Amino acid sequence: MCWQGETYQSISEASGYDDNYIRAVGSQLWQNLSTTLGQKVTKNNFKIVLRQQLLSSQTDISQGDNASIAVLEPPHGQVPLGSPLYIERSPIESDCYRNISQPGALIRIRSAKTTGKTSLMARIVDFSRKQDYVTVTINLELASTEILSDGNRFFRWFCRLVSKGLFLPSQLNDYWEDCCGSSYNCTEYFEGYLLPTLDNPIVLALDNVGIIFNYPELAVDFFGMLRAWYESARYSNLASNIWKKLRLVVIYSSNVYIRLPTHQSPFNVGLFVELPDFTVDQIADLAVRHQLNWPQQDIYELVHLISGNPYLVRLTLYHAKQSFLSLQDIWERAIAPNSIYAAHLQKKFWTLQSYESLLTGIKQVVKSTESQALDPVTLLKLEGMGLIRISHGKASPTCELYRRYFQNLFA
Repeated sequence: MCWQGETYQSISEASGYDDNYIRAVGSQLWQNLSTTLGQKVTKNNFKIVLRQQLLSSQTDISQGDNASIAVLEPPHGQVPLGSPLYIERSPIESDCYRNISQPGALIRIRSAKTTGKTSLMARIVDFSRKQDYVTVTINLELASTEILSDGNRFFRWFCRLVSKGLFLPSQLNDYWEDCCGSSYNCTEYFEGYLLPTLDNPIVLALDNVGIIFNYPELAVDFFGMLRAWYESARYSNLASNIWKKLRLVVIYSSNVYIRLPTHQSPFNVGLFVELPDFTVDQIADLAVRHQLNWPQQDIYELVHLISGNPYLVRLTLYHAKQSFLSLQDIWERAIAPNSIYAAHLQKKFWTLQSYESLLTGIKQVVKSTESQALDPVTLLKLEGMGLIRISHGKASPTCELYRRYFQNLFA
């Protein structure tokens, strides 16, 4: 259970043993492992130590290298289900699995881009399928500007995609009335058709909902509707039994920078999950999984360069393994035109080019040695892009890589 990230208290509750007894047994286990392996082993580092022991025990180096290259995955996009390179950030996964099993659940997952939101969402959906729930995943970035600019068209598009995901024929015309608002029609479509048609719970995962923040009128209607659905599952009436079948997973990158009345916002109810950066121990663990025997000092230097951004960590370890690059090589060429980070940095830059306020904001941040005050919307958008950290309402670069790159651009 320690391997799964459980605490002594949770082990005690699950096993029925006294908490003090569990702690005593754990202490004896770490002491025995320390004696056997010849290095200090604790509850916090035992997974890394054991993986390092496994790596060092491989006597056939070439066979070991071939095996690692066979499972080496490109670091782009979602980490595949079952991948040995997926790092759990306990207890986040277990909390999500427990919550999605509750009637009328709502899980909100927020963190900057490239931090693993979609990979976590995929595992929640996979867990749900194993419980025989029906699942539908919709990426809101698939909605074109024309659709997002027309509220009625968006809601019809949304209902059609859910129908398709449930393998049900679209019956929009039977539930759409011009005299009623689009969010009301959409709710009627779910309550009168989609939810009653299926017996099993339905998990609806919505990725990249932050795109709707750019369309305030649509945002008020759509997010207000999601909040109403969540509340409907908690009423003691016949309709609430129907809404209890629906479980929502909502994914977004930045804090909400539009005005939503508190009682109409889905962003202040349900389970809130904010994905943290990888810790030093988690990066060391992932390095071992890549069969890289990096000393602890290298891990600390890597954290200084790229923080613990999961994508940048995976990207670094992938190239270090594939191209036999040392951390010194990576550090020295970090912002070079042909560096392993070049495409990622250029993508960030071109995104900023479309928004003068964001470009001005990041320029102000990287040119100063102190945290900078920015207008609230710029602050939240840059944080959502993963370029800055916010502390006491002020911004500083997320990592040394971004600082060096943008300082060089603005020199």
